[in-house]
Amino acid sequence: YKSTDGGKNWNRIHSFDHTKTLTVHPTNPDIFMFGDSQQIWRTENGEDFTKTFQSKYAAGPAETSWSSIAIFPKDPSIVIASIKGRYPRDGSGGGEIYTSKDGGKSFKKINVKLPVTTVLLFDQTDSNKILIGTEEGVLISEDFFKSTDKILSVKGVTSLNTLDSKKIIATSIDGIHISDDGGKTWIAGKGLNKTIFLRAQEIPQNRNIIWATTSQGIAISRDGGYNWELNHPEEIATNVKALAVFPDNPDKILISTDSFRWDVRLQELHVQ
Repeated sequence: YKSTDGGKNWNRIHSFDHTKTLTVHPTNPDIFMFGDSQQIWRTENGEDFTKTFQSKYAAGPAETSWSSIAIFPKDPSIVIASIKGRYPRDGSGGGEIYTSKDGGKSFKKINVKLPVTTVLLFDQTDSNKILIGTEEGVLISEDFFKSTDKILSVKGVTSLNTLDSKKIIATSIDGIHISDDGGKTWIAGKGLNKTIFLRAQEIPQNRNIIWATTSQGIAISRDGGYNWELNHPEEIATNVKALAVFPDNPDKILISTDSFRWDVRLQELHVQ
């Protein structure tokens, strides 16, 4: 769906399979890609879509669906995408990574062994440096997936965000964690104990304010993510998920609800 009036009205522009992940070109909003349970789709005019890649897996399961697509902001021709991966008992499986050098028009798989992979995040200035959200925590690769190191041990990472690659926000089954030094050290957000954090977004003009969606509803931090409180209106269901904050107005946000089923970033067992 697409809105051209700030989210007040929506029109469906494509219909195929469950949309799992979506990313928009950093300078041209008519160019964006999304992944479903099998395909990656791309549009250059915001309306007409071309299938640019299809996985070998059958449609449906979250474990074999596309979990994340990321565009490098300094050079949008570089794109990476992940398939979530299974939860194997024998140590095999895990996330799969695919890369594109032509802006998402074609992809190829790269050889890397990862845990179940839920979200990818480029460094803002170095395309070789990538944060990887997994079922086991946050990993970092500084050589484009040739090697990885774990920088945060948490259960079930659900999102990663940054404005400058120095301050990083990681949401997870284990709450929300903030790093002010590019992931070297982390502090857990306080105020909402035993709460699953699902998405979070920082405001460029006022970085003290961060909005988040959680298993208890909409939450806000007014001190950069270190302390949290619920700010959830009674008329909205608490099963919130996707979140977007208007960059020029920290009081104006968009929220979507979710059934927590068929989710590519969150195992259903975590929210039962």
